[in-house]
Amino acid sequence: MTTASIWPRWFGVLLLAGVGALNVTAGDSAPSPWKPWPSGESQPPNFWPQEDDLGPWLESQRHNRAFPAAACKSAANYDQATAVNPLFADKALWPMLGGKEFFVGEKWPKVRVLVWAKLGVNGVPKARNANDLVVTEAKNWLENGKPATALWDEETDLVLPSSGSKYELSFRDCGTPQVYRHITVGSHATLNGGGDGVGRQIFGNVWIKRGGAIGSQGATAVLGKRHTFFRNDNDAHGADAQYYNFAKSDHRSAEFIGVSGTGDEFSIDACMVIVGQDSRLTPGRDATPKVTKGGTLVLMDGAYFGNWIDNFQQVDLTVQGNVWGGLPERPLTRNAVWAVAYKNHTQASFTNQQGTTTKYSRVVSIWLKSGSSLKSHRASGKKTGRLVVTSMGEQVGNLAGRAA
Repeated sequence: MTTASIWPRWFGVLLLAGVGALNVTAGDSAPSPWKPWPSGESQPPNFWPQEDDLGPWLESQRHNRAFPAAACKSAANYDQATAVNPLFADKALWPMLGGKEFFVGEKWPKVRVLVWAKLGVNGVPKARNANDLVVTEAKNWLENGKPATALWDEETDLVLPSSGSKYELSFRDCGTPQVYRHITVGSHATLNGGGDGVGRQIFGNVWIKRGGAIGSQGATAVLGKRHTFFRNDNDAHGADAQYYNFAKSDHRSAEFIGVSGTGDEFSIDACMVIVGQDSRLTPGRDATPKVTKGGTLVLMDGAYFGNWIDNFQQVDLTVQGNVWGGLPERPLTRNAVWAVAYKNHTQASFTNQQGTTTKYSRVVSIWLKSGSSLKSHRASGKKTGRLVVTSMGEQVGNLAGRAA
């Protein structure tokens, strides 16, 4: 197994390492779709691109390679499995598992489980009329089949059951701390939370079933002393949280399976975040994603990591910790992709239609600070892969999820 092979496929991507800047160009890179704006254009293109502007790249990313729709339909125990009881031994439910995932070996003590009692009926954070069901009223939850008498905490699991009709539970600004262990969101259910300056804290596994959704205003903090998974079985891009902050103890890990992303900020602090096999994790818009000292971002076989738009004036990822392709115990057998965006290398200025001129700062795509590491853990032999660092573009859709 080799541990120092990175395959750059960069076009117009600037890397800052230590105290020096290096502009690396590869002849085999496909032309970048991110071009300087033509004279007379009303705004810098792709600074805030509409979905259509991302064209074939975004379209190619919609498919959930880790757990496609057909697999969800064919898994006999799909509705019964939860974040509390994932049924890891069922290969139809977990075809991507290799057995060495950290979260598979965790042993969780039995705790309280709260199940939403009103299947298919919305829940609100605060009552506005007599017919509203309030999420902070314990009687609207079931515990062991009976109305609950207490609300949640970090040692409580939440289950929003699958339903034949859509329903939403909103915890936003509900006035009760949004702290949970495992969370399961069933088909046609939506869990929204957070609030201005509030956010939420998750200490366990999260499983979003196909047709379900999760979202939150403010920071979603992923915490705890155990390895966990965050699985989203849906296809289309969505922000599972406005911000993500990963700060687990003892360098424990959170592994993302399927499709997940944030609306804005993203940080990994002194723990490990793994983008699982054939999965995708995308930080947000005008953000400053970072991996702090002691933190590690890992991309497994066929994984993809990269912002979902071009943050033209922000560094795509500042690294004080580590970015790895694969792990020593799970080396790459196929390529993983880290995509970064076009940046302003020339301190270009832009004059709008009103005659106001803005001079944009020179920024880099990747900033590897002193003490950081960037490497691949590769399987030996012919069946091996690399961590591919590439420019955001049409070629990313061809690389993500399969060997190049």
